Amino acid sequence: PLINWSNEHFARQTSKKIKNTFSDYRNDGKWTGGEPPLGYQIDPKDKYHFIIEPKGAEVVKRIFNLAKENNSVDTIATILINEKVPIPTIIKGCKRKLNQDLIELWSPDTIRDILQSEMYLGHMVQGKTTRLNHKSKTIIYLPKEQWCITRNTHEPIIDQQT
Repeated sequence: PLINWSNEHFARQTSKKIKNTFSDYRNDGKWTGGEPPLGYQIDPKDKYHFIIEPKGAEVVKRIFNLAKENNSVDTIATILINEKVPIPTIIKGCKRKLNQDLIELWSPDTIRDILQSEMYLGHMVQGKTTRLNHKSKTIIYLPKEQWCITRNTHEPIIDQQT
């Protein structure tokens, strides 16, 4: 029992240290997530910074322009499907196997997420979720007030007015 307690204590302490380190990175505006949002890629010179990925950035601009013309997210999704614009997974070059029938189907939820993301304004938005403890697999979604938003960390794709 004493060895088990010691191992558990070590795991808990290590988890806290890692969590604190990532929190410091987020507060400094460094990317700590996995896959960057559509339109961005990780800078080869600095793994904590984004650079614009032209192919994805054009799709993001198209989505914002369609929304600016008062199209609903459902209408935007339909337009992108009809124009055979590839979904973000394909644009980013993910290697996972996809159902061939779904390759060109845009979800209104995906469009809504893109339109609501402050990342496209050049702000780093992170820390939207957490976990109860180092053993828990359950994801806890935090309220927007607790998110870590660092302003002007990378080049924006969309201007504030749009």
